[in-house]
Amino acid sequence: MNPKTDQPDDFKPTLFVVVSRTQTSIPGKGKSKRTRKVVASVVCRLDDAGTPGEREIYGTALQHKAVGGVYQIEASATSMRSATARYIDRFDNLENAPEGAAQMVVQWQLQARAFELELTAAKRERDEAKPLALDCLRPILTAYNRTNFNGRLAIEVLVLNYLRTSGAHKFGDDED
Repeated sequence: MNPKTDQPDDFKPTLFVVVSRTQTSIPGKGKSKRTRKVVASVVCRLDDAGTPGEREIYGTALQHKAVGGVYQIEASATSMRSATARYIDRFDNLENAPEGAAQMVVQWQLQARAFELELTAAKRERDEAKPLALDCLRPILTAYNRTNFNGRLAIEVLVLNYLRTSGAHKFGDDED
């Protein structure tokens, strides 16, 4: 019984195989309610004969599960309890695996790896798009973070003075 709804649970142990990764949008939480993109797992339910069924996308619940791995998870027709996931074996190692299962697992793993490489490349591209001029400020930021309030204030004043005077004079010069 579900204590929240007083309805009988229709969750039962079900075998799933993780076939790929994808990116999906999920509704945001908190005040903003903006949707955000997350990496999700694409899974297939296995029937009694061990044949994968239709592909289903499950948010981040199975994000770190191995592609090609078979998991026993308590699930209903529309949802699953990811905390109950228990690894059974690789899909191609099952007793009743269909013919060509090894090729299917290799194909799934290649697709998942291609997706992960695509995400990594996009992240690197975003990171490299940051202005290189800001990298020269890293020593100033390090000194700023390592000093006390008065030191931080002094750094701020020196940087603002430099920016406002366009670097017309060198720091530390005494003008008498």
